[in-house]
Amino acid sequence: MVRKAFAVMILIGLIASLVITINDYSRQRDNNGVMLVLDYSSVKEWSLQTGIPSKDLLEIAANSQITHIGLSELELTRVGNRLEGFYTRETDVSAHLGHEIADMIQTGVPFTGILSNHDIGVDNIYIVSKNEARISQLRLAAQEKYGRENVSKFSDGSTYIIELKSSPSKPIKGLGFDPNEVDLIESMDFKIIPRPLNIAFSSNQLKNYIDYLDELLNPEVIIFAGEEGVLGNRIGTSDNLISVTASQLYPKNPRGMLYGYVEMNELKGDKSLAALVKYNLARVHSISSDEWRRRYSNHEENEVTISEVVERYALAVNDRTAHILYLRPFSRDLEFNNLYFTSLSNKLTSQGYVLGGVQPVPIREALSGYVTALLLLGLGGALAFLFLEMFKNKEKVAIFLAALGFIGGLGLLYLGYGAQINRWIAFFASLAFPVLAVLVSYVWDKKENLNIIESCIALLKAVVVSLVGALYVHASLATSSYLTSMAIFPMVKVALVAPAFILALLFLIRKDVINDILDFLKINIQVYHVVIAGVAFVILVILAMRSGNNPIIPVSSLEIRFRLLMQRLLIARPRFKEFMIGYPVLIIAGMFIKYNFSKLFLVAGTIGLSSLVNTFAHLHKPVDMAILTSFNGLWAGIIIGLLLSFCIMIARRVYRRFLSE
Repeated sequence: MVRKAFAVMILIGLIASLVITINDYSRQRDNNGVMLVLDYSSVKEWSLQTGIPSKDLLEIAANSQITHIGLSELELTRVGNRLEGFYTRETDVSAHLGHEIADMIQTGVPFTGILSNHDIGVDNIYIVSKNEARISQLRLAAQEKYGRENVSKFSDGSTYIIELKSSPSKPIKGLGFDPNEVDLIESMDFKIIPRPLNIAFSSNQLKNYIDYLDELLNPEVIIFAGEEGVLGNRIGTSDNLISVTASQLYPKNPRGMLYGYVEMNELKGDKSLAALVKYNLARVHSISSDEWRRRYSNHEENEVTISEVVERYALAVNDRTAHILYLRPFSRDLEFNNLYFTSLSNKLTSQGYVLGGVQPVPIREALSGYVTALLLLGLGGALAFLFLEMFKNKEKVAIFLAALGFIGGLGLLYLGYGAQINRWIAFFASLAFPVLAVLVSYVWDKKENLNIIESCIALLKAVVVSLVGALYVHASLATSSYLTSMAIFPMVKVALVAPAFILALLFLIRKDVINDILDFLKINIQVYHVVIAGVAFVILVILAMRSGNNPIIPVSSLEIRFRLLMQRLLIARPRFKEFMIGYPVLIIAGMFIKYNFSKLFLVAGTIGLSSLVNTFAHLHKPVDMAILTSFNGLWAGIIIGLLLSFCIMIARRVYRRFLSE
């Protein structure tokens, strides 16, 4: 009766989990807009290398349904005692540091006579040209970014100089956006996504600069560039003005300027800004020039290379809800780029995506207290089952502990610790349900070996129980911070391997807990004990180090190719830990369940069930893709398990025949 009550508690939590998960699925499917963005700096670089006008490449982009251009600032980069930047490509503009100008004045360089009676700041920047219109453009851009008080103009009627006040604590970085580039891009009906550089702004200066971006470019999305973080991020001793940036990007009446953040490329201040704009943002996937050279430069420029890159972008959209794809022309061949852009747009439209616009992730800042309470109730039921597995015939204690935990959780929820409670619900659910799945399917009331069909049915039962835990994990973390990956479940690697240790502990402690522990401590450790424990530990550590988007142990090139093949064939790639390890091992364990050595197989097989739960802890992965990934892992694991089982059966028959002879 008590166990039935605990099962009902789990069922109540499952219903709450299903409601949240189905709601997330519906919202994710409705958000089907994808924005293709071409990087203009790369276009200019391509034009210089090929001698082909930038306009030709832009026309190809427009015909390929690329609707937006990523526009970077006019950069001024200090390299030692000299400057590098945009002006190196302009025949009638030069830029110099103050110490260079001072030396020129001393040596009598003609144009410096304009500045001979002016105090030269050694760290200041001086831009010189005989083109008055161009100097006026650059001066206006500088004033918008650094303020009028920091920009001065000098002239003798034929040569024009603008001075930008700079210092080591507030260096000049970037010069705003080039009106000529803006005019060209807009004349071809592209929309512009600005890529501003952060500097040590003052509050009013930052407000004015974002207003300047809004008025000049009217952007739908903003993507920050450089190494100094998002606009307003503290630099040196400057103030932290991220809240000012947020108030401009997302005021009380949102004007729709989304924050586009580049995945797997953490930027200083990005999490603070994301929270302040209430996650009014969109995920960006990009292949940098360095990464292209590292991964694709040895490939031939043909349809195979294009297919591989297109698959990667499509995977980012399908599997990680990236809705902005940032593109670069990686080939000097115009036709190759044309085929590349067209193949990508055709791939996305064939999958039902709408190119052009993009919507932010719907806001869910926190879960309802009622939902958290129901999830907490269900988790209490699952943990109570595990408690009874360790402490036999202690139903009253289990009820007391479950009630105490539930009431304590409600108290913390009332005190405002809902986010922390949800994180712990996810963590303990990821530990409890894989272990519970093995107990329900393979341990309780199992005294005889299972045949192949029965073992497969036991695996299905274990997967269903683990899926309940996976839904608990998803539901308890289903807030905007996790759905956008600005917050990441911090204990994923622990949750992947810990259930195996917990199950091993339960197998060691089966009757009287205190006496079992004392007996265990008195065991004479043999060499084979150490070897088995050491091998198991190393395997689990390797699995943990290889998991995640940025594994400590990198994936081999051969495995990457195999993953891409599975991706093309199955849409959602199954996880190796499930179909190559966990599920086949569990099928084999069921066939030898009455033997003690089967417990080693059950412990190893728990990795596959933990991996299933782990899939749902990555909330940027759409719900349907997580389910399809798990389903593909299941049927592939059953096939491999059946093949191994038949091999074992044949080997046993051969061995018995050999003994009989």
